[in-house]
Amino acid sequence: MRQRLQSDRVVVAAQGGENALALAAAREAGVQALAPYALEPLIAAARAAGDTALQGQAVARFAALNPGDWQARVHTVMWLIDSRDLAGAQLGLDALAAAPRGTTAQRVAVLALRGALAEAREDPAAALRHYQDLLTLDPDHRHALRSEVLLTAQLGSPVAALTSAQPNLALFSALELAGLRQAALGERLRWALSQRDQRPKDPQRLDALDQMLRDAQALAMALAPVPPDTNAADWQRVQTRLDADRVMALFERGRYADTLALYTAMASSYPAPLPYYATAAAAGAHAQLRRPDLAVPLYEAALRDGGTAVRVPSDIHTGLVYAYLDTARFTQADALLADLMARTPPLLALSPEAGRPNDDFANLLGLRALVALYTDRLDQAGQDFNQLAALAPMNAAYGVGQARVLRARDKPEAALRAFEAALANPPESLDAQAGYAEALFDTGDLRGARQRVDALAQQHPDNASVRSAVRTRDTVMSPRLDVDLRTGRDGGTLSNRDATLQARLSSGWWSDEAGHNWRVYGRQWLGGADTGATHIRAARSGLGLDWQVPRWHLQAELHQSTTDPRRTGLGLAANWRASDAWRLSAHLDSNARDIPWRARQAGISAREAGAGVSYVVNESRRFGVQAQQMRLSDGNRRNSAGASWQERWYSGPRLQVQTTLAADTARNTQQNVPYFSPTGERGMALDARAQWLTWKRDDRRLVQVLQAGTGRYRQDGFGSGATQHVRYAHEWFWGPGNSLRYGLGSSVHPYDGVRERRKEVFVQISVALP
Repeated sequence: MRQRLQSDRVVVAAQGGENALALAAAREAGVQALAPYALEPLIAAARAAGDTALQGQAVARFAALNPGDWQARVHTVMWLIDSRDLAGAQLGLDALAAAPRGTTAQRVAVLALRGALAEAREDPAAALRHYQDLLTLDPDHRHALRSEVLLTAQLGSPVAALTSAQPNLALFSALELAGLRQAALGERLRWALSQRDQRPKDPQRLDALDQMLRDAQALAMALAPVPPDTNAADWQRVQTRLDADRVMALFERGRYADTLALYTAMASSYPAPLPYYATAAAAGAHAQLRRPDLAVPLYEAALRDGGTAVRVPSDIHTGLVYAYLDTARFTQADALLADLMARTPPLLALSPEAGRPNDDFANLLGLRALVALYTDRLDQAGQDFNQLAALAPMNAAYGVGQARVLRARDKPEAALRAFEAALANPPESLDAQAGYAEALFDTGDLRGARQRVDALAQQHPDNASVRSAVRTRDTVMSPRLDVDLRTGRDGGTLSNRDATLQARLSSGWWSDEAGHNWRVYGRQWLGGADTGATHIRAARSGLGLDWQVPRWHLQAELHQSTTDPRRTGLGLAANWRASDAWRLSAHLDSNARDIPWRARQAGISAREAGAGVSYVVNESRRFGVQAQQMRLSDGNRRNSAGASWQERWYSGPRLQVQTTLAADTARNTQQNVPYFSPTGERGMALDARAQWLTWKRDDRRLVQVLQAGTGRYRQDGFGSGATQHVRYAHEWFWGPGNSLRYGLGSSVHPYDGVRERRKEVFVQISVALP
C-alpha cells in the first residue's frame, strides 16, 4: 500500500508539472521501490529538471523490467544524450533506426531522438529539419512544436518563430514568450534600418523604424512586472536586451537625447556590463551631440565588452577614431587606425575568384585619408584620395574626399567641379549633395546653396553630412557681430598712446530670384590718442550694403565722422575671384580713417584708393602685391606699394608653422608737415607664426599663437635700422564662424633714426547671431 501511495505521488506531481515534488517523492521511496507505472513519469520529470542521475536510475529500472522493449531503448538513448554521451547515443539511435519499419509512433520517436541529438551537438539547423519531419507525422507533437519555434528563433528568424508560436502559446512559458517577442523586435529593427538605407528618397522610409519603437515601448511596459514562478535574473536579461534594442533604435532615428536618457536608466537598473551595441549607440549619441569627451570611454567600453562579437573593422572602431580626433588624441587615433589596417587583409580569403579586394580594407584606406584631411595633413590627404580614386573611379566616397581636400586647400571652383563629378555616380549620395551645397557657399552662390541645404535638411535631418551643411548655412546666412579693440603705447613719433575700437553689425543675407545676395551693415569706429600736447578723440559711424554673386563681392558704405573736417564720406570696395588662383581687390574711401594721429590733430583729412592682386597656390602658399595712394587735405601725397610671400612650412594636427616675407616702399611729397612724412622709406621683414592646438572638443578649440619677426627699415636721410616684433595670442573657436582672439605684443621700429618701442594689447571677437 505504501509503494502505491509513493508511486501515485510521483505520477500526480509529474503530471501537474511539479517536477521538484516528483523527484523528492521518488528519492524518499527509492527508485527500486516504485511501481512500474511511475517510472516513465519519473523519467520525464527528471529530464525536465535536468537530474540525469535520477533519470538514469529510472531508465535502468524501466529497461530491466522491459528487456528489449522499444520504449525502453528510446528512454536509454535519450538519457545518453542528456548525459552528453553522444557517441553512445548515436550507436543506440542507429540501432533503433535500423530496426524494421515500425509504427508511426516509433518513427516519431526516432525523429525526436535525432532532433535531440542534433541539439546536443549544437547543430540547430539539423535539429529543426528533424522536428519538421516529425511534425509531418504527428502535427500535434508538443515537444516538436516547441522546438520548431525555439530553433527557428535561434537560427535568426524570430519573427517567423513568433508567428508559428501564436496557435500554441500554452506550450511556452512566460519567459520564453517574452524572449521571442524581444528577439522579433530586434529582427524588425534590422529590417527597418535596411529599409531606411535602401530607400533614401522615400518619405516613408522611417515608418517601420517608428512602428518598431512604438511596439518596443509597449512591450517594455508589459514586461515591467516579473511573472510568478519566473526566475527574476532570466527575466531581467530579456528586459535588458529589449532596452538595448530600443537604445539602438532611438540612436538610429536621430533621437540622441532620448537615447542617452534610456541608456542612463539602463545603467542604473541593470548590472554591468550592458550589451555592447547599446553602449556603442550611447557613445554615438554623445558624439552627435558634440560631446566626444563623453563618447570616448563608452566606445572603448563597447569594444571591451563586445570582444570577439565586434567585427573588425566596425562602426564602433570608426566612431572611436573620430572621437579621438575630436578630443585631440591624435596619437591614439593613428594607433587605432594602424591596428585596424594590420588586422584587416587587403584581399578576401574566401571569394568566387582569387584576389578579390576586401571592401573593409578599402574603407580603412578611405578613413586614413579622411583622418589626414581632418588633421590638416592636406598633402597626404590629397595623395591618398587621388590614388584611391584612380583605383576605384566609380567609388563616390573617394570622389567626395577629393572634393573636400580641394575645398580645404582654398580651391572653391575646383572643389565645386569635383563635387559635381561625384554626384554623377551615384546622384543620391548625401555626402556629395551636402558637400556640393557647402562648396556653393564658398563660391558665393548663396541662394543655390541655401535652397539645397533646406531641401536636404527637410528630407534627411538625421544625416551627419547634412547636419554639417546646415551648420554652414546657418553660419553664412546669419547676422554677425565683429569687434576689434586695440590699444598701445608708442615712442612718441606717431603718438604716445592710442586706442581704437571698431564694431560691425551685419544683417543676414537676402537673395533675389536672379541670384543676387544682399545684406546691410552698420559700422562704428572710435579712436583716441595722446600726442603729448593734447588728447585726440575721433569717431565714425557708417551704414553700408554688401552685394555678392559668384566670384564678386562689392561693398558700399556711407559714413559720418564726428570730428574730422570732412565729415561725410563714401567708401567702396570690390573683390573679384577671377579663378581659384587669381584674386583681385580694390577700395576707395573719400574720408580715410587710417591717417596719422598728429595729422588728425592738425585738422587734416585724406582720401585713399588702393588695389591688390593675389596669386593663391593653395592654403599653404600665396603671393600678393598691392598699391595705395593717400591724398591728404594739406596737399601731401603718399604713394605706397608692397609685395608679400606667405608659406606654411609645416601643417599637422597640433602644430602649424608659417612665414610671411614682405617688402614695401612709400614716398611722401611733403615733409614740412606736423606728422611723420619721410621723403622715402623702404622696408623688408620676415614674420614667423607658430600655432599650437592646446585643447579641442569637437568644433571647440583653443590655439596658442606665437609670432615673431625681424627686418630692416630704411628712411631717406636717416639710413637703415633693424625692426623686430613679437606677439603672443590665444585664439578660441566655438562652432563654425565664432572666434575670440586676444593677446599682447611688442615691436621696435626706427623713426628719424631713433629706435622706438611699441607695446600693444588686442582683442577681437566674431560671432554669428541667432
